[in-house]
This record gives sequence, C-alpha cells and structure tokens, in this order.
Amino acid sequence: MAKPAQVLSIVNRGRQKPSVGRGKQYQQRPGVEGFKGFLPEKSVPSTSQAIAVAILLPLKGTLLFLAAFFIDLAEVGFLASGVFGITALSSLSWMANYSGR
Repeated sequence: MAKPAQVLSIVNRGRQKPSVGRGKQYQQRPGVEGFKGFLPEKSVPSTSQAIAVAILLPLKGTLLFLAAFFIDLAEVGFLASGVFGITALSSLSWMANYSGR
C-alpha cells in the first residue's frame, strides 16, 4: 500500500508550484504566449479613420439600398413579362376559338 506522501507526489508530478512571497508571483502557464498573435492589441482609431467611417458607412448603406431596389425592380419586370406573355397567349386562344365558331 502506498503512503500518503507517495500518493501526493504521484498526483502532483509534473505540476509546478507557484512561488509564494510578498508579491505573490505566480508562474505563467505554458502555452499562453501562443495566443498573443491571434488577439489584436487595443488601439484607438485615428481622426481620419473616424471621419472615413462616418462618411463611407451611410454611403455604403445607400448603395446597398439602391442595388437591392434595382434587383427587385428587375425581378418584378421579369415576372410581369411572363404574366403579360400568358395573358397574350390566353387572348390569342380566345380569339381563335371565337372566330372558329
């Protein structure tokens, strides 16, 4: 049977104990340094960047609205042309049946 000290040494194997002192300095966990490249550093946008966003954001919204409007207009025109074609065929069919009597 293992002694309690042996069990603790087996459980704590590979763990690093923090150094405890007046400042309570702890060791950094391994692998945290790798994430620093993924996270952007906090920075304040410059005045020119803020002005560019303030001008271009409404312009972009307006252009997207106009693009969607004209695309919808084209779809409505396409559907209307199909409806007019069916109406024309129906009218021609009615005229042919009426004149054939």
